[in-house]
Amino acid sequence: MQRLVDVASITLGAPAATVLAVTADDRLQLAASRGLPTGLASWSTGADTIGAHLGDRLLAALGGTFTHAVQFPLVADGDLYGVLVVLGAQPIAVDPEARALAEALVDLAAIAAGRAAAHDELARSYAELRSSRDALARTERLRVLGQLAAGVSHDVNNLLNPIGLQLELLRRRVERGDTDAVRETIVRLQQMVGHGVDVVERLRDFSRQAPELESESVDLAATVSSAIELSRTRVALHPEISLRATLGPVPRVCARASELVTAVVNLIANATDALGEHGTISVATATASDGAWVEVADDGPGMAPDAAR
Repeated sequence: MQRLVDVASITLGAPAATVLAVTADDRLQLAASRGLPTGLASWSTGADTIGAHLGDRLLAALGGTFTHAVQFPLVADGDLYGVLVVLGAQPIAVDPEARALAEALVDLAAIAAGRAAAHDELARSYAELRSSRDALARTERLRVLGQLAAGVSHDVNNLLNPIGLQLELLRRRVERGDTDAVRETIVRLQQMVGHGVDVVERLRDFSRQAPELESESVDLAATVSSAIELSRTRVALHPEISLRATLGPVPRVCARASELVTAVVNLIANATDALGEHGTISVATATASDGAWVEVADDGPGMAPDAAR
């Protein structure tokens, strides 16, 4: 816009010029100027004043410095993006060749403004789409997290009951002075507590919402194994459903570990829902010619043709 103002002022032989751009709240705001007082930088007016009234208002704001104004609207694809106003203390005589050049420059500026506006709108739409996609992913993760939490609750409850029994046995053995039995009981308690901590830690890791920014070298077998262990508590709520793993030796892969765990957990959760009350879920890994693969399968009824599409 500043280049447009400079070139237009020189081409038309005018001492001053300005571009008033249409703002988001439908006003005209100074976007660039040449030969105008610095105090006019914040001047604005309603976009509905384009025409004779615009020139009069601008000249009035200049306090008599200039007395004549010529306007060139910036229009592209039917949209108004602003107006070029050329100012002078004397009537501005614009010959046909200079006017044609000025109008061509204004058209180019309007097209550029339209492209910039379209780019901004596309960027906003993309940001909204990305935000919606992230929200949907978080919603799905929370859904699965809730299902896993039910399984973890069941698993932890199964741990707490034996721990309570072992503590009662420990109290009695301490009273009898049976040190060997006490040591054995303490070891079992430590194992139970360690298992409970592992279960809760896996759930905590899965619940983290912050995505990893870049891919990394991932131990595929260990990552898939972690997803399987995280899913066992939920699958265990269905005694007639078995979860089998066939994890062959696989190379490290370039991936995001958290997203890989989430994908496998979601597939196992979906398979559990699809099987209903009984069936088998199989998770396998193996090498391929150009890397490795992971497969989650079940022996349920499968998807209907409409759902598969």
